[in-house]
Amino acid sequence: MAIVIKKETDYPEVETNDFWTTKMRTVFRRLDYTGTGVVLLDDLLDIATTLLDTFPKMEPYKGDELVNTMVDFWFNFLACNIEPKQRISCVINENTFVTNLKSHINGELKTTFLDLLVKPFFHAADDDDDGKITNVQFKSVMKSWKGIEKDANLIFTLLDQDRDNKITLDEFHHAMAEFFYCVDKKAAKLSNLWGPLVSYKRPEDYGEISCGPFWEGKIRNMFRRLDVSGRGKLKCKDFIKIARGIIQRG
Repeated sequence: MAIVIKKETDYPEVETNDFWTTKMRTVFRRLDYTGTGVVLLDDLLDIATTLLDTFPKMEPYKGDELVNTMVDFWFNFLACNIEPKQRISCVINENTFVTNLKSHINGELKTTFLDLLVKPFFHAADDDDDGKITNVQFKSVMKSWKGIEKDANLIFTLLDQDRDNKITLDEFHHAMAEFFYCVDKKAAKLSNLWGPLVSYKRPEDYGEISCGPFWEGKIRNMFRRLDVSGRGKLKCKDFIKIARGIIQRG
């Protein structure tokens, strides 16, 4: 399956749809690998730290480039709606993450995309400066973003069209650009760049609830499950008991 190399500037203006939103939610979920429901600056800096640990012989300027990139991405794009003085310590949830990316995807993010989200990671992995990275190096980059190794391996195979077990900056650029700028699900070949796309629904994805007998029955059943003491009422210690049980089960 031949791939036509494209840059973000080759794509029309993004009209965000469900497919694009799902891809951005997938990136968020990978960054929120602890499942807390929020990400913070430290999660992005952990990407740079992981790559520095993976490539210990990396030139100092490349490490500086990575750290500066993550700080820039956080301050100017992901946490852009937060007061500047609070951005270093704030947390953002999934909705804010997607909304802020959406507000910049056709503007400043597009004009800085190559220098912000492509070159720093490619250069970090290209430890011999030959202008190419291997399968192992590519997977290391995606794993630093908490991507899935199996999917990264498949993506690399698609990108490595001459089968020399290496990809160029242009090919890496193409993968990143397609993920962020292609909104056509049928045309997208590399949508698993960050692993399988998330499929869960958020509360806001459901319409207005009709609180009929079926819904009421589910809520009553949940109450009975939480009422571990059988008193017909819930107290704080009931939740503490449940939490202890979960912890004891590992």
